[in-house]
Amino acid sequence: MNAFTKRPNSMRLFLGVIICIFAGALFISSPSYADEKHAPISKESFLKAWKAHQKNLPTTVTFEKTDEPNTYIYETTLFPYKGKLKILNVVVDKALDYYYDYDLDSEDMLKGLVEIEFTDLPEKFYKRHSYSLNLWERQNYLFYVDNRWMSIDQWRKFEAAKEMETSPAPRATESEDKKDLIVLISFAIFLCIWLFAILRTKKAYKKADESIEIQKQAFKLAEESLTLQKEQTDYLRQLLKDK
Repeated sequence: MNAFTKRPNSMRLFLGVIICIFAGALFISSPSYADEKHAPISKESFLKAWKAHQKNLPTTVTFEKTDEPNTYIYETTLFPYKGKLKILNVVVDKALDYYYDYDLDSEDMLKGLVEIEFTDLPEKFYKRHSYSLNLWERQNYLFYVDNRWMSIDQWRKFEAAKEMETSPAPRATESEDKKDLIVLISFAIFLCIWLFAILRTKKAYKKADESIEIQKQAFKLAEESLTLQKEQTDYLRQLLKDK
């Protein structure tokens, strides 16, 4: 093998490395890979969120772990039960059927639930308390929204808050419009009164100035009259002296 055959092999190896790097970059940057890498959608993360959710429910009275594996002492106000709750299985999948709350589009949403067993329940209990058990099953679901697990009620509040942020400000009601109109009319009346008072004041000042000017002219005429009388008096005195 000479130098001419080594060069094409090196070039092929270099091109192969470049292609592998480019393909790897495309795979890593793909949305599916990013979701799989960053989304905590494991059963363990869901089960942790589910346990916290069950403890924080206002209907939960007791949720305490026992020495038995995956078994808890459970009591709820939804139905008369205080006994063992055993976790049998955890299911996390988009294909889970959710038959409640049709106003939210949960079909393509990642969902999770826990399959459990109330070990101390009699068989007839499910028939007697089917509605309350149905409510409990609704609380059993969690949804992966905004990179975290949340209940259906939390999801609804989240959507409402997001809608409030994106929706325009509500239009003022009719009563608010009337209030604004009253304020505007009151301001206009006050402005008219203020302008009228200013005009009246200016007219009063103008009349006062005219009156002062007339008085000045009268004083000037009186002064000129006195001066003329004095001159006449002096002239008469001079005539009397000459005689």
